[in-house]
Amino acid sequence: FDTIVDIYCMQEQIPNTLKETKEFELPLAAYFSIHQELIGKNNEERIQIDGMLGDRAEMIVVASCLIYFVSTRLGIEKMRVSAASLKEGVLWEWLHNI
Repeated sequence: FDTIVDIYCMQEQIPNTLKETKEFELPLAAYFSIHQELIGKNNEERIQIDGMLGDRAEMIVVASCLIYFVSTRLGIEKMRVSAASLKEGVLWEWLHNI
């Protein structure tokens, strides 16, 4: 999520306030656009994306596909990224209460 926010902020030329505010609302349409860009490029091309950390380029496609699956499967309408590990905790809680 953090890298996707980094990419979004670079594309939009806006400051990334995630670390200061501890949350960031990422427009869903922007995420879907970034997702399409990520899956359409090879590792070397992904490394060249502004905001991409070199060590994230290889696994970000898997992460983005998981985000895409969950968000479309659940009909998510808004995406709010947390700087804390709350997202993993919420997902764990949700999965164990189905």
